[in-house]
Amino acid sequence: RDNLPYGYGGCWVPNNIGRTTDCSGIVTHMLDAVINGPKMGWSRYGISTESYRYVGGPGSRGPFGTIRVGNWRDIPKGSVLTIGLHHGYGGGANSHMACDLEGTAIESSGHDDQQYGGPAWHFNNPYFHDWFYLPGTVDGAPEPYHPPMPSGIEVFKIGSSGPKVRKLQDTLNRYSP
Repeated sequence: RDNLPYGYGGCWVPNNIGRTTDCSGIVTHMLDAVINGPKMGWSRYGISTESYRYVGGPGSRGPFGTIRVGNWRDIPKGSVLTIGLHHGYGGGANSHMACDLEGTAIESSGHDDQQYGGPAWHFNNPYFHDWFYLPGTVDGAPEPYHPPMPSGIEVFKIGSSGPKVRKLQDTLNRYSP
């Protein structure tokens, strides 16, 4: 579908390679294909650039389990899919996004149509001011996700011991029926 015209609000279909889409559609289709492979839904799932705008700060989850970062440099090396976004005034036609799949830029825009590689903008283009990535790596090794923890929070795991664990057990026992 390289070099096909930009299709605002469009959605790809499996049996018509002439169907086009816009920037959020192309990113959604890439995420769908990476996660679901041949069982992809060929749907926009109601996702647009606005679906990423209000997910929260760095570490928050976006569509398809993508993770928001504060700077494109915070994206783990080797991530399968990386996304750059620009939220313009009023959203919609004033917003734009593009993605890189294993390092290859993919974009659908009104200025260069649908592009794979070539003139397509990469996720780290200076135009973008918001970034997400899909956990995982190109080589298939799992990408651990560690959400940011608020200060003062203790984390206990199975097998934890010590005075703080005993205090927590006593408190829980006091309030259990």
